[in-house]
Amino acid sequence: MPIVSSASFVDHIQSIDSTMTVIAGNPFGPGSMLSSVDALFSSSATQIAAAMKPGADPEQRQRLFDQWVGALALPLRRRPTGLHISSLKSGSNTDLLLLEGPEPLPFSKDVTLKIFQRSISSAHPTPHPLPGGHMPSQELINWVASLTFSNDNASGSIPVHLVPSLSGVSEFVLALPSANGLALHAYDVAMRPGLRGTAELSSTLKEVVSPHLGSLPNPNPLVNKLANLQVNQVALIDRGGNISAVIPINPHNMVRFVSVPVSILTNGSETYALIIPVDASGTKSVQLTSGFYRFDFSIDRVRYRQQVPDNISNYRAEASFTRSW
Repeated sequence: MPIVSSASFVDHIQSIDSTMTVIAGNPFGPGSMLSSVDALFSSSATQIAAAMKPGADPEQRQRLFDQWVGALALPLRRRPTGLHISSLKSGSNTDLLLLEGPEPLPFSKDVTLKIFQRSISSAHPTPHPLPGGHMPSQELINWVASLTFSNDNASGSIPVHLVPSLSGVSEFVLALPSANGLALHAYDVAMRPGLRGTAELSSTLKEVVSPHLGSLPNPNPLVNKLANLQVNQVALIDRGGNISAVIPINPHNMVRFVSVPVSILTNGSETYALIIPVDASGTKSVQLTSGFYRFDFSIDRVRYRQQVPDNISNYRAEASFTRSW
């Protein structure tokens, strides 16, 4: 029975197992793999595209799926109780991802998956102490490096062990270079519970001010509060208006999620999906290197037809999870 509401879609994605299962090559012993992902995709890319079109024959899709599973000797779960993701490895790289769940994810119809890899510079920013002399922890520095910044918002996940120390943050200010020397980008912060004790942070840009406009004291209290903030630093501010931490950032970390093209092949009922990384042309399989990845799922399911679909005529929802390997 297909997922029929946006709420159940989000629940289904968020039921994902907390760990990624690694499938080594030849999982059933030497010679159990009869082919490679590269060879299979070279010979069946056109068939996959046809099998994954809306209205395609599910039996044809199942036969193609079975060919892949048999040739790669993939150990499928018989009755998954939640959503699981596994990786087929060649050395340290990933050839293919396997998604298994108890409910269909109809990628051939109205579900979409986009994968992004975070690109991080190898430069290490230098921490600066707070006015009281306290240094930010390396954990906080790493967490800020994991955030995704854009022009008007920032978002990211908060790991379990940092939730208590960050739960009181209501605002953060990002100092960036500008034509006037420095611009303070102030964000309102909202947090909501995540999976297994984590939290999800979302924030919206509320103002941008400069401490260096004119020679008179700046009337904006934000400027006076953060007079010592330097370029490429983030100040975390609690609900009482106090600075709880000042953390350096690497500006190259900002908005550096790179799209990873994939081709998807599901079984007939679309409870299993093979996620095949491909090159930009979509004609050749490639390997995924180790790193931090974000999986963005969306559904756009027609409830009833109208000339211009909207959120009433269509069930629409989005859900994501991240994995590192």
